[in-house]
Amino acid sequence: LDRRTLGAGVITARYAELGELKVPGGVVPAVRSLREADIPGLQLHTDFVSEEEEAAMLAVIDARPWDTTVKRRVQHDGYAFDYHTLKVDVSRKMGPLPDFVQSMLSDAVAQGCGLPDPDQLTINEYLAGVGIAWHVDTHSAFEDTILVLSIGAPIVLEFRLERDEPGVTADEPVGAAGTTAGGSQAAPSPGEVLRAPGACDASSAGGADTSSVQSPSRDSPVDSRPLWIPARSLLVMSGESRLRWHHGIASRSTDTDPNGATVPRGRRISLTFRRVRDKWECRCPWAGVCDTQRPASLCVPTRLKPGATVAELMEERRR
Repeated sequence: LDRRTLGAGVITARYAELGELKVPGGVVPAVRSLREADIPGLQLHTDFVSEEEEAAMLAVIDARPWDTTVKRRVQHDGYAFDYHTLKVDVSRKMGPLPDFVQSMLSDAVAQGCGLPDPDQLTINEYLAGVGIAWHVDTHSAFEDTILVLSIGAPIVLEFRLERDEPGVTADEPVGAAGTTAGGSQAAPSPGEVLRAPGACDASSAGGADTSSVQSPSRDSPVDSRPLWIPARSLLVMSGESRLRWHHGIASRSTDTDPNGATVPRGRRISLTFRRVRDKWECRCPWAGVCDTQRPASLCVPTRLKPGATVAELMEERRR
């Protein structure tokens, strides 16, 4: 549109969401194995459930009603997740977690990376082209450890760390080895357990020691580490990976696997297990992304005010 089309009129954007910029040519970043990405507190169990267990879970899940109020279909157990506040309503307990996940949770505890007595479960359906915005699960709402079981199809889950995160200095080591994007490694072997420093270690709940780790290049404002998440794997986020790094899924129809091949996305179901905090506060070392210590860090769904510019919205998000 130009002035000849609009005449004297003015267009004002209302109820607009700030979206991700599209990469020219649809370039997909190379995928790294967890060993290479080396994000403190992150752990991946491959082949955590069998193909038979996966099929049984999918059958039970698809027999249950889906909530279609958000872009992707979801189910909730224990407590319903509130997408407007990014928290749960503790006054509305929905009951215990379903029977079909109890065996898997017991196995997680037996392997030393379980979440003791999780009381909130969110099931997400991801079809090709559907993603989720980069986010940190609300600090004040949920305890440190979060489990994510992936069934159906594999996916690339990307972890991001903003270098200008409030309270972070330019010289502070970030995560681990700082390899550059473009190189990929072989996929993990079946049944392999990949651990990053501090994963499933109660002594490192406050964050793994990264003092001896080389920092990545500081040329980019965001440290991005995409990971290949195989089907039937269990991802465990704790410490820094849970409380400091953002994670999300790009909205696209293909991914790049660890061998560099372009793979069409299929239907993926994720089961995310959390435990609701008894006290709605968090005193972690990463105050810049902690909604208890810095309430402005909680990026609830926003809409542009009439007449607001994108620059003004970006500035508001950074405060």
